[in-house]
Amino acid sequence: MSLPKDGSTANDFIDDWVQIGLPAKAKVKAESGHFPPHEQNRECEMEAVNLSLTNIQTYLYVREKMARKALALRGGYYDFVKGCFELWEAQLSSIPGSALLPCIRGSALCVGGEATAQAKGRVRQ
Repeated sequence: MSLPKDGSTANDFIDDWVQIGLPAKAKVKAESGHFPPHEQNRECEMEAVNLSLTNIQTYLYVREKMARKALALRGGYYDFVKGCFELWEAQLSSIPGSALLPCIRGSALCVGGEATAQAKGRVRQ
């Protein structure tokens, strides 16, 4: 969340790689800008996973295999503080030629086997 949008920093090659996530940052700032910084960071991390799931669907062969149910795309997020791993799956839009809109269904596996209320049934779009 702290990487400037204008590219004014030049630390090393990591900056170029991290800039892939700038759309996730913009979405979190727009939708969750009122959250405390630590919550914005968490949301941005999860949104970056969604962005990766969306980006990989730009490859035609990936979309074709997903349409034939020959490939499933899954994303994950591990919350070190809560000891939870959230897993979600991307699904293609059913409208031909429509924008990529992965429908995300979440489940969580937490230490002690109990998912947090926030992680249970999470739906992210």
